[in-house]
Amino acid sequence: MFKKIKFKNFYIYLSIFITFNSFLLIFFTPPSNIIFYDMDSRIMMDEIIQILNPSSVYDFIYDTAYGGRIIYGRFVYNFYAIFTFILNLFLSNFLTTPQIVMLINYNLLFLSFVIFNKVFIKNIYFKALIIFLMLTFEISSIISLKTTSLEIFLLSISVFYIYGSTEEINRNLKKSAFILGILFGIKFINAPFIGVLLTFVILSKKLIQKKHIFLYSIIGFLFAQPSVLVPQILKVYISDIIHHLNYQEGSYVSSLDWLKVISGNFGNVFILVVFIFLIYSLYKYRHKFLLIHTLMPLAATIQIAALFFSDGLIRAHYLKMSIVLLIYFSLNITENYVKLKWLFLLVVITFLFNISFILKRTPDITIFNLKSMDEVDNAYLSLNQVTSMQQTLSYVKTISKQKGIPLTWWGLSEGTFFYPYSEFHWGSSEDPQNSDFYIKELYEGPDGFAFGNCKNYGGIVIFILNKNNDYVVQELINNEFEFLKKYEIQDNQEKLSYGIFAKQNTGIPDDC
Repeated sequence: MFKKIKFKNFYIYLSIFITFNSFLLIFFTPPSNIIFYDMDSRIMMDEIIQILNPSSVYDFIYDTAYGGRIIYGRFVYNFYAIFTFILNLFLSNFLTTPQIVMLINYNLLFLSFVIFNKVFIKNIYFKALIIFLMLTFEISSIISLKTTSLEIFLLSISVFYIYGSTEEINRNLKKSAFILGILFGIKFINAPFIGVLLTFVILSKKLIQKKHIFLYSIIGFLFAQPSVLVPQILKVYISDIIHHLNYQEGSYVSSLDWLKVISGNFGNVFILVVFIFLIYSLYKYRHKFLLIHTLMPLAATIQIAALFFSDGLIRAHYLKMSIVLLIYFSLNITENYVKLKWLFLLVVITFLFNISFILKRTPDITIFNLKSMDEVDNAYLSLNQVTSMQQTLSYVKTISKQKGIPLTWWGLSEGTFFYPYSEFHWGSSEDPQNSDFYIKELYEGPDGFAFGNCKNYGGIVIFILNKNNDYVVQELINNEFEFLKKYEIQDNQEKLSYGIFAKQNTGIPDDC
């Protein structure tokens, strides 16, 4: 894939690599402690940590084959775990496991754009500009851990085999089908990519290994989702998909909202001008177009169109892979028919605008503001929210021991407040009966707990009290939960407090 890389190109990419990583380290310094990451990031990191630090051989097999987050499959976590283990051998004295995971996340995206550049862009200086620009689009999935970077990386490899490899077409399509099968296994909304490829295989009269290509796609999916071979787990996987399809954000999401997300994260002027250039170039290019050239762009278009019909859940990073591919596809064509100076100007202006926008979003706790990683760690640990959380946790552990209640429910969402890391892992093969104290997060919120079935298990319940959840407190009291204590969170404008309630534990909440 990287044959005949010239030294000149290597040094250009190396300088971009160093600049990109330094920028993120300085302005978006990843915390050393897992509790300071957003909820999605820490859930993924916890799965990776479990693979790296299993409690037994059986637990390792369980975590690598099944684990707690079925919807994304095991490939994501195993992939990150392997490279985290390798990098940990060299960087453990400088970076913690969460920071190493984020480093991998950064550079998967960087490598993706190197591959896309090799396939789609000819001019080396234009390659450098494009990769800089692409690294500034949709920053949320770079500074937090999503599956996005790995998905884009896999797509870039698949695109290389379809468009950039000189090997025999049947062999390339088998490799691409395997990778797109993995991509589908990681996230079910990636179905258009494998679907379009297999449709092309069916319609093509020149291909002679159609069954093999289909087989490779199935193997790829099972490689990402091996647990679906077990009928009971397949049901869980399907129910997870249905749950995500029916998930509601809390307000109606329209196609206009998706357009706003695109313009806000990928540049409205940039997208518009590139689209105009593309229309002009397609007209010029019309006699040279082949069906295979449209496969992946068509799949990307289908995916974006499908998301436009999603009226409940809206996320910018869902669009990122498809939009990145469409931009590269557009630039590949326009590079031949539009003067490079206009493309250079467009990319430079968009890049400068993006950097300005990104710098306005930088957090307060960074190396840029505090000068060292130790000071960054101290700044996080000295936050009033963290101090209040630690005091609350210390009290809860004492009450847990005194009352013989090992189960603790901890509320997650209330602005930027943090919640403790559980040494017991619910997504593993560990048995809570072997633990004296274990935390289960209130993903459904305090009201979902109080008015749902989970309250029937009892336990110690902690969540942030506010003027809007008095009815939750009353419901808990009505269900024989005893109010124990509250810890005020200092220096917050709303004068919020952690409320602590307890009821004798009646079982293991496996279904909550």
